[in-house]
Amino acid sequence: AYQHGLAKQRSTVLRAERARREEFERKRMVHDAKMKVLQARRKFLGEVSTHQVEWRMERTNDYKRLKVRNDHVSQWHREERKRRSRAERSRINALKTENMEEYIRMIQESKNERINTVLSRTDDILLQLGN
Repeated sequence: AYQHGLAKQRSTVLRAERARREEFERKRMVHDAKMKVLQARRKFLGEVSTHQVEWRMERTNDYKRLKVRNDHVSQWHREERKRRSRAERSRINALKTENMEEYIRMIQESKNERINTVLSRTDDILLQLGN
């Protein structure tokens, strides 16, 4: 009877130990699953954050590149206006000094259709008057 009581007691202790181990394993598995989800979430948020930083850097670089290009285009237009203005002033000066050969050469080089048309019509009228 004593042996039977010890065996029963040992069996109860073993069952309780097995139940504790199973409970521990179950809690560990739940904990591991939660940690896996948290790690995946952290990884995803880290990738999103990295992408955001890279995207902002790309936009900043795009803005800088466009600004440089636009500055060059604006500079070219300013220089073109200055060049045209200088050419116009030199044509006017040639006209003021009555240097007609120089003036006509400058008009032909300027490729200004309106002035060329007026000049050719004037030449035609002068030729007709001369006949």
